Parts: sequence; C-alpha cells; structure tokens
Amino acid sequence: MTAQRFGVLSGAMKTVLITGGTGYLGHRLLPIATQRARVVAVARRPRALSRLFRPQSMDLQDRSSIFAAISSIKPDAIIHAAALNPGVDDERMPAVNHQGTQYLAEAACEMGCRLVMVSTDMVHDGKQAPYADDAPPSPINVYGQSKADGEQAALAAHQDTIAVRTSLIYGLDGVDRGTFGFANRLADGNRLTLFSDVLRQPVWRDALAQALVQLALDFTDETGTLNLTGSDVLDRATFATRMLDFWQVAYEPSVIEHIQASERPELSGVPINLELSLSRATALGLPTLGVLEVLQQHAQLNAPPPPTR
Repeated sequence: MTAQRFGVLSGAMKTVLITGGTGYLGHRLLPIATQRARVVAVARRPRALSRLFRPQSMDLQDRSSIFAAISSIKPDAIIHAAALNPGVDDERMPAVNHQGTQYLAEAACEMGCRLVMVSTDMVHDGKQAPYADDAPPSPINVYGQSKADGEQAALAAHQDTIAVRTSLIYGLDGVDRGTFGFANRLADGNRLTLFSDVLRQPVWRDALAQALVQLALDFTDETGTLNLTGSDVLDRATFATRMLDFWQVAYEPSVIEHIQASERPELSGVPINLELSLSRATALGLPTLGVLEVLQQHAQLNAPPPPTR
C-alpha cells in the first residue's frame, strides 16, 4: 500500500487541494478534509471561501490558471469536486466538466500528485443496471457526456487518478439543490411532477466527503473508476418526498403527480435505472449508508430525552 507516500501512516500533515469548495458537496468536504490535511480551496471567486481553507484563485476554463495554481500550491493530492450541473449552463458543460478536468489531470501528472475526481452515475444510459465499477460509459444527455469525457480525459492524462461515480447528494444540515427547488415550487403554489420509475442511489454528503478524503490519503493504490453511493435504491419520487418530509415542507399529497419517465418520449434523455454495484467500495470499507439508515440514525440522535419523574 502506498499511503506512506502521502505521510498518512507516519502522521505527517499533507496538503490537499480541493476544487468546488463553494458547492453543496464542498460545504462539508472542506471541513472534513481539514481534520486530516492542510486544505487549500480553489475557486474562480476565492473570496467566497473561508480563510481557514487558504483560498486561492483558479479558473477551470483556463489551462494556464490551473497549472499556475497547482505549481504554486504543490499539493500531495487533489479532490476535484467542481462541475457544472444540469440546468446551470449546458453550453459551458464541455469546457468545464471535460476540458477543465483534463487540464487539472495534466497538471496533477506534471506535479506528481494524486487526483480524485467526482463523477456521476449519469455517465450511464440507465438500460443495463446494475452497473459495475468499471462499466464503460454510455451517456444519453449533455451532462452525462461531459462527465464521461472528463473521466476518460483524466484517466488518460494521469495514471494516479480515480474517478468516483456517485449519485444524488443530500445532507441533513443543509437543503440539497433538488429539494430546495421542489420546496420553492410548492411555496409558490405550483404542482410537482416526480418520476416514479427513475431509480437512483442517493448519497449522504458527509459519507461521500469522508470517502473522498480516504481515497485521496489512504487508498492511494486505487485507480480507474469506482462507484460510491448510498446502498438504498430509491425512485426519484420516493426520495423527493422523504427529503421534503425531513425538512418539514408543508404540502398536500394531491399537488404531487407521479409519472413514468419511460413512457414519455420527450424525456428520452433521462436514464431510468442507474443502480450501481458497490462491491469495490464495500471491499475497501468506504461508507455507503442508505437514506433510510441515515434518517433513522439522525432521528435517534435527535430524539427528545425520556421524561423524568
């Protein structure tokens, strides 16, 4: 095992560069990584980051900016969590998710540092589940294509790379983007249309953040592609309503319509079944807590104490 190369076994504090620190995952990834390493967070607008994470400027669309930042920081490992998500700016997705990731991998290779890339289950078409860790990508939408291209570019550019294919990310200390959007629609008096046949494996962001740090510092022999999600396979409608209920969003059941995406030709770009095999993550002992277990643990920890006589 090559973990000693990063000083993990000897107790030395190493430097981890993290992209996407201002994102939903980054909000927990930065403090969790700080428990084990010196963390440098990079962003186009570093002022949005706490000084605790030594923020520095870097533009993923600018190769020279990436090389300058990495050569200056000289990290032992990079956790690449920055990306453009669906519905944000589809036209820029290839430049950020593909080309930017390639630049980052090339710079990591030149500096000889490990690269842990956050990818997605959306690299698959949803027709051949469950997908093994090394299943070849088969994207059917722009986002999935940009992430698949980013994976392939990074793995080709730098052999010390692992691409982590994950799913819907949620937290219990901050509303996720999907639930936030649903809650706003309900607050505005709109109906919700939810998919009852689209299957995903939501991942608790604390568990994902912990696993990413472990892959950066401990499991440094692991390369290629690796599936890392929660263990529960849930349809989008079930997951959405569980999150709405957790955040105590008031709504009438009648305002939610359940539909079958597979029966709507206009939704051909929506993968139906993205169940992933977690055999590799389980063998490594990485956390794969399912939604039901996470919510149950939270309820137990936050239960009121029994009345005293």
